[in-house]
Amino acid sequence: MDVAPGGPIPARALELGAGAAAALIATTLVFVLAWVALRPAAAGRPGRPDAPGAAVAVGLVASVVATLMWVVNPYAAALLVSAAHLWLWAPSSPRLPRPAAVAVALAGLIPLVVLLLADARSFGLGPVESWWFWTLLVAGGHVPAVAWLLWSAAGGCAVAAVLVAWRRRRDPAAAPAVTVRGPVTYAGPGSLGGTESALRR
Repeated sequence: MDVAPGGPIPARALELGAGAAAALIATTLVFVLAWVALRPAAAGRPGRPDAPGAAVAVGLVASVVATLMWVVNPYAAALLVSAAHLWLWAPSSPRLPRPAAVAVALAGLIPLVVLLLADARSFGLGPVESWWFWTLLVAGGHVPAVAWLLWSAAGGCAVAAVLVAWRRRRDPAAAPAVTVRGPVTYAGPGSLGGTESALRR
């Protein structure tokens, strides 16, 4: 991006002009087109969200991403500690209802959301200005390529965790067993002659 400054971002660079709007629209279209193009290609492959072991795969990748993030920036890796735990547990827990599993998977993003809101409040930025601010940080080289690649992988893990939690198959064996009153061989009070229909006439 020609509009991205190479040094500290001045206040005038955060103004949403024609160049900023075009850049934001272009980056949004890249994400949308990538989703539209790659989703049908992945639908027919074995690694679908409802496949066995999908939750374990998401948790494993998230753990690797968090470990690599710790090598690059330990403070940034702290934002992924809760996510690495929740993205493994929530999609794979058979007793959690589907909405609860999705909510727990999204809860892994709370530390990151809190940080983004704190930065936006400190700099006096709205939602669109914050989006443009972080776009300039990446495009201007303020965020190293390794860091934003790892954050992209973390974002992919977040999407995968939500998809697995939403489309997972419930294990019938994990469902609570249906209980009856009394022993299974007990047919009721009539078998003991305690009702009028069982009495001799």
